[in-house]
Amino acid sequence: MIHKEQFRIRTSECNANMKIQPKMVLDLFQEVAARDCQRYNLDSPALIKSHNTGWILSGTAIEFKKHPSWPEKLDIETWTKSLSGFKIARDYSVSNESGENIINGTSIWALLDLDSRRPVKVNDIASAFKVNTGVDALNVRPGRVKINMDTHFDESEITVNTGDIDMNGHVCNIQYVGWLHNNTDKEYLETHELKSLNIAYVGESHLGDELIYKSSIIDNKGSHIFILKESGKEICKIISIWTEV
Repeated sequence: MIHKEQFRIRTSECNANMKIQPKMVLDLFQEVAARDCQRYNLDSPALIKSHNTGWILSGTAIEFKKHPSWPEKLDIETWTKSLSGFKIARDYSVSNESGENIINGTSIWALLDLDSRRPVKVNDIASAFKVNTGVDALNVRPGRVKINMDTHFDESEITVNTGDIDMNGHVCNIQYVGWLHNNTDKEYLETHELKSLNIAYVGESHLGDELIYKSSIIDNKGSHIFILKESGKEICKIISIWTEV
């Protein structure tokens, strides 16, 4: 079953060109997903109370046909595409006020036991979801990210602060895209915008963690890795595709 919400872009969600920031689109995706889950009493606050579990993303992909601007209205649709084992596949479609499809996304979610920090089978808890099979917003495998480690990377360090943490007690998934933008060359951002992202969430980071961020953009294709400084463990990997504006 398709769930639909309408949002008007706010100034606080925009960049200097008054276009909505990519991380805020992912934030809207997360919001419509949460509201869809709420219809089944399967939103994270309800699951924390009933099962001590919460939703986490293991992978997401997004493609921009256009970058909408303030104060446009956006119609966002989401639906559960499949549900099996430890994973739920969820897609998204965004249209502008003219009904034009401008952004598409797809994602893989899991349920995390908040004590053991291990995934639990979604069928045991979330079988109430109505699955809309055969409808693909984006024909991409979310989280399928391969990065050539022989690439020359620029490096910077990031410290996880209080405002980075979500209700599951770890860094909110959209924050990695925010950090990607914050650490991309200003001159490059003035002449390029994102065409697509494919993100793999392969670990967690928490309040006070120090991260090493490695990034490389060659021929408008970016490779980005977030690593826990203390352990050397990769926690997030992103492939970005950019286009000139």
